[in-house]
Amino acid sequence: MLCGTAAGHNIVSDEWSIISGSMTGSSVVLNPKALPESIALAGISSLSFSTGSPLNTYVIGSTLPNENFPAIEYFYNGAIQVALIASAPINASPTFTIGFGYADYGGGCAAEAGQTASVTVNGTTYRASNPCELQSGSGDLTFANGVLQAGSGVGWTATPSLSGTTIPSATQIIDMNLNVWTLSGGVAYENAQPTVSAGVILLLCYGGTVYQENIHHNWWLWDSNTDTWAASTDPRVISPAGTTIPVATQIIDSGLDVWTLSGGKAYEHGQLTPSSGVILLLYAKGLVYQENIHHDWWFWRNGAWVATSAPPAPSASGTAIPTAAEIVDNGRNVWTLSGGKAYENHVLTPSSGVIQLLFYGGNVYQENGHHAWYAWNGQAWGPSVADPRVGQPLAYVASQSKGVYAVTVIDTGTNSRKAVIPIGFEASYLAVTPDAKHVYAAGSSNTGGSVAVIDAAQEKVLKFISVPYDPEGIVVSPDGTKVYVFYTAGYDDNGDITSTVATIDTATNVVVATINTPDDDDVSIAISPDGKKLYLASGLSCLCASHMDGAWIDVIDTASNSLVRQIELPTAYPDVGEVIENAVISPNNAKLYSNHLYNFGIDEVAILNPATGAETKTIPDVLNVQVFSPDSQHLYGLGLGGVGVIDTATEISTTAVANIPGASDLSITPDGKHLYITDVTTNSVLVADTATYTISTVIPVQQLSSSGAIAIVPAR
Repeated sequence: MLCGTAAGHNIVSDEWSIISGSMTGSSVVLNPKALPESIALAGISSLSFSTGSPLNTYVIGSTLPNENFPAIEYFYNGAIQVALIASAPINASPTFTIGFGYADYGGGCAAEAGQTASVTVNGTTYRASNPCELQSGSGDLTFANGVLQAGSGVGWTATPSLSGTTIPSATQIIDMNLNVWTLSGGVAYENAQPTVSAGVILLLCYGGTVYQENIHHNWWLWDSNTDTWAASTDPRVISPAGTTIPVATQIIDSGLDVWTLSGGKAYEHGQLTPSSGVILLLYAKGLVYQENIHHDWWFWRNGAWVATSAPPAPSASGTAIPTAAEIVDNGRNVWTLSGGKAYENHVLTPSSGVIQLLFYGGNVYQENGHHAWYAWNGQAWGPSVADPRVGQPLAYVASQSKGVYAVTVIDTGTNSRKAVIPIGFEASYLAVTPDAKHVYAAGSSNTGGSVAVIDAAQEKVLKFISVPYDPEGIVVSPDGTKVYVFYTAGYDDNGDITSTVATIDTATNVVVATINTPDDDDVSIAISPDGKKLYLASGLSCLCASHMDGAWIDVIDTASNSLVRQIELPTAYPDVGEVIENAVISPNNAKLYSNHLYNFGIDEVAILNPATGAETKTIPDVLNVQVFSPDSQHLYGLGLGGVGVIDTATEISTTAVANIPGASDLSITPDGKHLYITDVTTNSVLVADTATYTISTVIPVQQLSSSGAIAIVPAR
């Protein structure tokens, strides 16, 4: 370890010995007794080099207050030598340049192709993208004011900080864009430049975003698009009881410790815990559990894993006692009922005269002898308005009944079939108005396209609206005043095949406008949360008036009923057919997701900025995106063996509900707690809890339509 001291030049330690010069001279050459792992200077807690022969590494041009002189040369060429040339104590944070050169032993750069080079400063490792091309001056790194910056030559890559990293604790944070964040004097710095901030007591890297907390305990997040701080909250929300990895990407326990799982090992705050072969992490009863490949279970206590038995699986939503003997909630707590009293894990809760315990929507309820209802809040029973199963939204499913095409109505409170409404044609698409009073079913009839208007209260069709061609999608405006149906319309005056959007006024149920788009292959329609834009996904290249090379999205302004933009998805294969399958926009209007595929089998989900149309990222997964959670944090779609989910913070996709090969459509309840999935192979609707992604109920339907279309009233 090489250290600068407050006075003099006494820098010799156990690892180093003087081989030439003197401690009082202007030049000292030191020889290591053992290979050093790092060099420490004032203001730098750790600085280390790693290069492979024949690369040479050296540090030049150190600048101290009122001083300007070379500081260190570090050579790796057979033996290692370090030279320190100093005329003053190193007692301040230096500015220095790390330069890389190489020795040509006759083979040139090709002989060095297998070599590596890296530099670690204060725990952040920077690696050269092509070490064999490091030339003196071209691949240099400069360390100044706590920031390591690359020269104009070879690219360097820093490792982003782990999610959950904070300052203080760490000395710096590296964000997903490799910007370096520091905190000094209550001000947050990005790449050594102050941001507009004051009184900051904490910087946090979480889910790819940088947050700050100030002295008033207000939270803000850094918006990299505007380079400003935006009001926020502490993102480290404690994970709900029953959270598992996989399904979730991380668990945050009651101590705000962040747990992750990688390579069969469990990590707490990025630090490896003594574990291997782990296949599941579970947060339940305030504890973190792990299950390994042998299906043995352990829980974390006082810094160690303790062997335990497997916790029981949660009961299905709707489970009730006395019909069932016990209830297991999402936190894996076991509930029983005895003598009119409710017990949690065999411990009496303050209760009497209880005639029923009910597990519904992730909560435990009790009903007493006076038919009053109470809900358990984790510590006590609080009044509940009524049976929680009453008044829940209805789900509408395209089906057949006794050979007649119909829409089956399912009560999501009791998960039972409520009614069957004949409509006379096969519904391919369904949409529910925000007030839940009307359902619009679109499909193909004997005379062309048709839209049935269903009165939800009367459970009957009020009117049929004809459109010239078979509908390809339907959406309702957020204010419920308009319904948009699009269909392939045929040829325009120029001989190009076009698509048309028909606008239906819900007050009169009459088509009041049509909008033509110059595309023949529109496949889906989505509407922005403010109702101002329609997004029509299209695909086949160079077969329509747009003549675009790749997949694209038509953007329609609903005020002017006109096409205002065409967003083309960038393609790495311009000569290969690209087909778009769907496009959906997040409820917060922040992101537009579209899944597309190339004709040689590569599938992707593209993420776009709806304001600019710019593509920000692609996810290489076979996932037909369908529906967002109301909070925009999760996007669900068909694929990955059943139903997949994308975490919109990390943009990582995983399988949510597995082993549903016949999954054909899905919808989500307004509270975001349940997914309703149609399975055409079993003629059933599967109900999955979004907290655990377990199927709690299977609802048989006499016969689903081939589309398996399903719709639930949207969240408001």
